Amino acid sequence: MRKQIKKYDIAIVGNGTIGVLVSFLLKKKYPKKRICLIGNKNFRYSASYAAGAMHAVFCEIEQNFNKSKIEQSNFEIGLKSKALWKEIFKKNNLNDTITSNDTLFYLKDKCSDFEKKNFETACEIANNHKVLEKTSKSELDKIFNGNIKYKKLRCFKIKNEFSFNPANLTAKLLDISKKNKLSIIHEDVEGVIIKNKKYLLNKKYLTDKLIVTGGYNSCKIVENIFKPVPIIKGVGTALILKNDYFKKINSVIRTSNRGGAQCGLHLVPYNKERGEIYVGAGNYVSPDDEPWARTETIKYLLRLLEDELIPKRIIYESTIKTLLGYRPRSIDNTASIGPVGDTLFYVSGTNRVGLSWASYIAYEILNWIELKKNDTLLDEYKPNRSLKSWGKIEEACNYYASSRLSNLIEHDIIKRNKSKLKKKFNQLYNFAKKKNMYFNKKFKFKKNFVIDPDCYSYFDKLK
Repeated sequence: MRKQIKKYDIAIVGNGTIGVLVSFLLKKKYPKKRICLIGNKNFRYSASYAAGAMHAVFCEIEQNFNKSKIEQSNFEIGLKSKALWKEIFKKNNLNDTITSNDTLFYLKDKCSDFEKKNFETACEIANNHKVLEKTSKSELDKIFNGNIKYKKLRCFKIKNEFSFNPANLTAKLLDISKKNKLSIIHEDVEGVIIKNKKYLLNKKYLTDKLIVTGGYNSCKIVENIFKPVPIIKGVGTALILKNDYFKKINSVIRTSNRGGAQCGLHLVPYNKERGEIYVGAGNYVSPDDEPWARTETIKYLLRLLEDELIPKRIIYESTIKTLLGYRPRSIDNTASIGPVGDTLFYVSGTNRVGLSWASYIAYEILNWIELKKNDTLLDEYKPNRSLKSWGKIEEACNYYASSRLSNLIEHDIIKRNKSKLKKKFNQLYNFAKKKNMYFNKKFKFKKNFVIDPDCYSYFDKLK
């Protein structure tokens, strides 16, 4: 028996925060249009559902900010998305999904130069934007109840670096959208082809306009339509801890990047009524189809939480849940966001900021649907653009060596011996230089092309 093809005006593929928010806003604005949202029923390996949902703009800044145009562009999008999220929460009575309003940003005294430079650059920019505040001794005494003492750290409050519960928010948006007759289809999209100038999904859903927000899977979904920027898989690991003690935590508490492919400590209020906090985050890139969380990451997060923030007794008494999400990442460290013609809007490569940027991306999609001009900021993120070189090879090698050395120090794998640190730095620097040459030869890039240093460990080992 021949399957009946269902027809839609707009189809959104990917039911993470971006896809759900886009569906919600579109259905609200166009109640009579036939709109469907397609995605895995269990949100399998969703980056959104494995997130603590910090809306981090200033705290994500790193030491290369003033030299990097793409990092500055990311920052501008972050500021715009923050205001849009607040507007969405207010207009739709969703303020109860907000779990905190500010972030406490700290640096312990015994840290690597890499972490220190990241912290100081972030604080400088935050101060320039008048969102940096000092914290009092009494505040710090309440917060830092692990082994670290307030005299052994620097800590500032970043105003309006808020957080929200992504699972709670998504559930509410979907519930409202269902009442507005959004068609929700629980299945993975295996393939998309063009048929009579329309898009045919899984051989049974036909749509005039297609919006792809499938995270890591976006690249595969559109491979028959155009050639997107290659996407690799970042693996994010985090924990949710439950204990009545955590009901008193009212702010995000976090560090800057301490090394590796973004490593540090983030404590985020998750569900205050139930005494739940989100603790993250570890991240690494992997070519495996279904990579697991790393044992060391879980051990590291718990150790840091106990050493720096929470009394040992509380950690011992808490229950725990692990989270694993796949973060889409481009090998040139630039997201892919924007229209591909008049009927396709594509989103991928957002790495750690997809959830934060969801509001901005959703409104840009609405502009596209309404045939309005998109923000000129998106010119940097065109989905069918050529790959961007990361920067100068010397800067990439220095970043790789500094971040990996910092990571080794942070995980107690190397001792703080000056000669040993220098030797290891030089080894890492030379490895990065050879690895980039290997990439360029393997993928036939130009000789001076520079891959994102965080991606050097993704493909085969250097021979």
